[in-house]
Amino acid sequence: MQGARELWASLGELGVPGPQPFEIPESLASPAAASILDYLARDVEIPVTFGTDALAFARANSLTLFNSTPVHQRAGQLALLRRWIRAERELFALFKPHTSIARILKARILTDIVSFHDCLITRPVQPGAPQQMDGLDALITAAGETPTAIQALVASNRDDTTIDPIREVRNRIGGHLEIDPTVPLSALLTQLDSFNLAGAERHFGRLEATFVQTCRQSAPAPCAPHAATRS
Repeated sequence: MQGARELWASLGELGVPGPQPFEIPESLASPAAASILDYLARDVEIPVTFGTDALAFARANSLTLFNSTPVHQRAGQLALLRRWIRAERELFALFKPHTSIARILKARILTDIVSFHDCLITRPVQPGAPQQMDGLDALITAAGETPTAIQALVASNRDDTTIDPIREVRNRIGGHLEIDPTVPLSALLTQLDSFNLAGAERHFGRLEATFVQTCRQSAPAPCAPHAATRS
């Protein structure tokens, strides 16, 4: 936090147009928000866990299983995104009364759901497009196995009513920012505030269940059972 303040102050010293003197946001300055932060900062007993994701080694009491194949590496990314989304949803529930903080968390949840979807199911894009990436389904197929659970999800899913609306918000507010200068910030915030988060979470629930089922069905499994439940 202190480093961010120093960087922001340096913009003013350099005469960069726009920066204003830093003031603690009202949401963070409120006693209610401070009590939540104190609650999150409390000392808690952390059980020993195993993780396949890239940041498992940085967590206290955590053992890391290194991913050596493309299938395992993608599964590790999914395990990390799953952990992030779980944490973001818990924080969103705590900070929901604090609008400015809740908006950030809501945008992060939607952004990470889109990332989880694209890591699990290969997104159809033009060859050579920057977004081109093999999802777990394609990587399992390339390894000579059949991603049965993912194929079943794809067959029963309608992108236009599930992931596409989430991606639209993510593209304008989450992973990117609206580039049309005629669109006011108020319009973006209204779109974010009015978006049905519960519907996005239901879609993530299906994605998550499919990922866990794939981990249990595939041979060799793309992630160990403990990684699917704890990471």
